[in-house]
Amino acid sequence: MASTTTTMTTTTDTTSHTGTAIIAINVILAVIATITCVGRFWARKLTGVGWGLDDWLALISLIINHAFCATTIEATVHGGLGRSIVDVMAEDPNMLVIFLKCVVVAEFCYGFSSPLIKLSLLAFYWRVFPTQFMQRGIYVLSAMCLGWLVAIFITNCLQCRPLSYSWEQTTNPGAGTCIDLVLYFVGNSIANSLIDIFTLVLPIRETLKLQVSSHKKVGICCVFGLGSLVVVASLVRFGSLASLYSIGVTDMTQQYALMWTATVVEIYIAIIGACAVTLVPVYRKMRYGTPWSTRDQKSNQVSSGTGAFAGTGGGAGSRPGVHNFKRSANHERLTTGNDSEEYLHHGGGMKYSVSGATGSGDKSDVLGDDLPMDTIVVQRDVTWEEERKEKQHV
Repeated sequence: MASTTTTMTTTTDTTSHTGTAIIAINVILAVIATITCVGRFWARKLTGVGWGLDDWLALISLIINHAFCATTIEATVHGGLGRSIVDVMAEDPNMLVIFLKCVVVAEFCYGFSSPLIKLSLLAFYWRVFPTQFMQRGIYVLSAMCLGWLVAIFITNCLQCRPLSYSWEQTTNPGAGTCIDLVLYFVGNSIANSLIDIFTLVLPIRETLKLQVSSHKKVGICCVFGLGSLVVVASLVRFGSLASLYSIGVTDMTQQYALMWTATVVEIYIAIIGACAVTLVPVYRKMRYGTPWSTRDQKSNQVSSGTGAFAGTGGGAGSRPGVHNFKRSANHERLTTGNDSEEYLHHGGGMKYSVSGATGSGDKSDVLGDDLPMDTIVVQRDVTWEEERKEKQHV
């Protein structure tokens, strides 16, 4: 009798530790993801770069995944996630109903948060890699993400008929029909993992073209390397589901623990990685007191010293070192018809010609603040011609 009591106590302690670990992982990652997302918006404000589609998609994905996190905690505390189904049913049979309701809510949360954070990353790629190759890849992957989202949403709605049978199948068996839920999870996990891998490798070609120093290349690889953690979590989820499908579901509340946790981790790591690439200005602000690099500061000083031209402002596409030309009151814009503009200074007889020719400067001079390097690309270069005319006396 004493031996039986000892065994039961040990089992209870072990399962409670599993639940505690699930909650701890969720809360820690939720806090880190929130901090990085707030830092992302702060970085945009520091640099005067407007908030773009990539920022809002990341925020929406974070909010939805927080709902996923709350659902996970509810499933753990009141639904028995991580515990043996025998213990759960012995304690309160209604806990299994709560668990199954949480499964349905989690499916919908995952169906939105996963593709949205991928679309956020693709929108970020569009911002910093405006090349034809990248744009085509972004179009294809965006279509895949949206297609996955629609397919998952429809399947979630139709997984059981009626949908309420998803959580009533244990209390009212035979009142409806359901698809093979584990097989469905395996299928969407395969498609999701493939999209993750394609999204991760898409910018590698453009990154390798950058002519930057070795330590900057290491920094770039580290930043994009965060994406590999997402793929790892996605593969862990797929592996746990494949194993579950092969052996069959015999202890749902305990067998779902690894898959469930890997799913939440996958999205939070994706959010952290997508936001981390934008945090360089925040790092500079906290360490040096300014969001700009030394090169950016010199560039802005030179820009502010010229009468007719000003440094970049707060436009969505502006960034330090790539200047928007603004004319003062005594300048007149002349359209030349060949994608060029001329500004004529009436007072001093000075003419500035801004052409649309493609530059051939060093790529190390054109890096933005979204990545730990000087910039990615320059779409246009600027040539400046100055003509001085002697004042004619009448």
